[in-house]
Amino acid sequence: MSNETLTQSQFYDIYKAEVQSRAGEFTDFNEGSMHDILNGALSTCFNELSELIVSEFMKTFFDL
Repeated sequence: MSNETLTQSQFYDIYKAEVQSRAGEFTDFNEGSMHDILNGALSTCFNELSELIVSEFMKTFFDL
C-alpha cells in the first residue's frame, strides 16, 4: 500500500489555481507578496497535516 501524499509544491499550485480561477485580478504571486506568503504557509501546513494523517492511519490500521 502506498502512503504518498501531495507535496508542498502541489498544494501551492492548487491554491494558486483556485485563487486565479475565482478572482483573476488577484494574480500577484511574486516572491514576498501576500498571496505568496499565505500560500507558502498554508501549503506547508497542509503538507505536514496530510503526512501526519496518513502516518497515523497506517499505524492504526496496518501496524506500520
